[in-house]
Amino acid sequence: MKYKIIFRIVELKKWLWIRKQIKKINPHLIIVSSYETVTFSIISHLFRVPVIAFNHNNLDELSKNKVKAFFFKLMSKKVIHVVFEDYMKHYLKEKLKLRHKIWVLPHIAFRRAADEEALSGSKDSTRVIFFAPSGSNDKNMIENLAKCEQALLKKSVFIVAKFPICYSGENIILKNYFTDDEYEQYMKISTAIFVPLEKNFNYRASNVINEGIAYGKQIITTCTKYTSFLRENYPSLVYVVKRGLLDEIEDIVKWLEETKESFLKDRERFLKEHSEERFNELFREYVDAVLRELEKL
Repeated sequence: MKYKIIFRIVELKKWLWIRKQIKKINPHLIIVSSYETVTFSIISHLFRVPVIAFNHNNLDELSKNKVKAFFFKLMSKKVIHVVFEDYMKHYLKEKLKLRHKIWVLPHIAFRRAADEEALSGSKDSTRVIFFAPSGSNDKNMIENLAKCEQALLKKSVFIVAKFPICYSGENIILKNYFTDDEYEQYMKISTAIFVPLEKNFNYRASNVINEGIAYGKQIITTCTKYTSFLRENYPSLVYVVKRGLLDEIEDIVKWLEETKESFLKDRERFLKEHSEERFNELFREYVDAVLRELEKL
């Protein structure tokens, strides 16, 4: 409790300082790339111009924290919420009955210079290599896999995963940090990217999933509203594990083989719909519309 109070005080001081700088500049719009819900809600009523606020883990906090849900709805109507997919906007409008403006902008997936090489490169046919570099990994799932080394060995599965405790076994490597070179190396040599998200990862986007697709890798993941959305819209990009990674490994390998051609088409469509160009195009349209509204006042 003491830490939370101190944190709120620090956040409030930060926003009061930012407000002073904003008053000096006197902008037409304010863009907030990330925020803490309670403090931002309070300070938002001091702004006199539209505030474009990008939501990351903010929406997932609402279902488990009634205080944050209350303050989220209490934000100034000058706040324009940015979410990354249409179903997230639907959640805010239909479930939370939010009356604020909501923009849908894609979470950018940058094309990689090495992605075509990864698509055509040779794969290790003797084993399945899963790379799991996400900071949002379900730690319990990774820990349980580490306890099943013999099963991993028997099924020819090799896993490299991000985990708080470092460990190097015969068929699993756990690291708390990957250098840029290590990250790129494992991305290239992996059979697929394993993203075991926790169940409450529902209304935000995973940068690791975007990067995996950009590198030309299919995604093996767990069931959340976010991954279900991806599976429904890009069926060759995402395999959702239902029973367990080792229990379904034969099905996963079969799916990887059967979706090779459709993966290329789904991947290209995903990269176009989540490109920097698409983001900029939509952002300009939204901002121009707001500026036109301001001119009428």
